[in-house]
Amino acid sequence: MQTLVLIAALASAAALGAGVVLWLTSRKRAVPLPREWNLMLRPVFTADERRMHRQLREAFPQYIVLAKLPLTRFTQPTEPARVVYWHSLISALHVTFALCTPNGRVLTAIDIEGRHLPSRRATAIKTGVLQACRVQYLRFYADQLPSLAEVQLAVEGHARAVAAAAPPPQEAPTRLAQASQTLSTTVQRRREQRAGWQESAYPDSFFAPDSRLDGLIESGFAPLNTQAPAPAPRDADIAAVVVDTPSADARRPA
Repeated sequence: MQTLVLIAALASAAALGAGVVLWLTSRKRAVPLPREWNLMLRPVFTADERRMHRQLREAFPQYIVLAKLPLTRFTQPTEPARVVYWHSLISALHVTFALCTPNGRVLTAIDIEGRHLPSRRATAIKTGVLQACRVQYLRFYADQLPSLAEVQLAVEGHARAVAAAAPPPQEAPTRLAQASQTLSTTVQRRREQRAGWQESAYPDSFFAPDSRLDGLIESGFAPLNTQAPAPAPRDADIAAVVVDTPSADARRPA
């Protein structure tokens, strides 16, 4: 009997030791810092992107023009349990330009496609994310950029549709009642957010509730929606506009 107990103990110890060794060998070792930082500064824009950025700033002085904006910077999952899935899906994607209102709400995302076209999967993911978030999406080829008037017409038409779809403003309450209601709403929202996101230990605002949403939720802004967006009337709100041209294979000689 003692022999069997000893054999079982030795087997358990061997299994535990093997597990520890496997865990230690599977851990990723941090890459050592370089002794020399062999890097140099380079421009953020290509020549075509620089020209488009200048034109966008001149055409839309009422908006803020942001460049190379990651999708995770202006989207957020609605389901805390799937936050890691969404981050792994879209964390590597960005848009070339984003037109934002002064309070930070992205209205239009613009991509300038160069010689190296993105994969179909990346384009499908980006289109789905922006459509779910009700962000207009425009894609142009660098060698076939539209006129500034065409861009203005598309963006301003979308902005008018968004404004028309917004709920009508309610009668302003008294200052005291408004302050009381705002405080109560904020406290309740914070409690709900902490309860829903308490499992997340990530510092990125993509993984946790962000105070930037406080002034945007009431104005029609909503985080990333995992449900399919409700169909809009044909002549009303346009969730996404894609300006596309024939594929590179059809346009460029081999």
